[in-house]
Amino acid sequence: MPKGRVKVSKSHSLLGMIIGVVFLILGFTIAVPTGDRFGIFLTCAAGVFILFYCYNFFSNRGVSLFEVDMRLREGLLGEREDFDLKLRKLAKLQEDGLITAEEAETKRAEILEQRW
Repeated sequence: MPKGRVKVSKSHSLLGMIIGVVFLILGFTIAVPTGDRFGIFLTCAAGVFILFYCYNFFSNRGVSLFEVDMRLREGLLGEREDFDLKLRKLAKLQEDGLITAEEAETKRAEILEQRW
């Protein structure tokens, strides 16, 4: 089962770095001098966010947020392509003279009756 990784885009990473720097500056100018523990915690969290977004921005690999299953679900695109392919093959067989027009029309009706 193939899986794909989803990571933050470069533009999102740049925006995250900028916002993180703003919160880091606010934390060092307001929270740290006053000794507010929650403010100091948020300042440290802003530093972690900056590191995360910097790594995603400057690295080609980056950190993925989650993995997704890359299989096509049955009944979606796979069947639609199969449906289209069947009709094209049928037309090609008739064009090449391998089947008659009546046979092609009968088979075409069968294909069109299938759920697509």
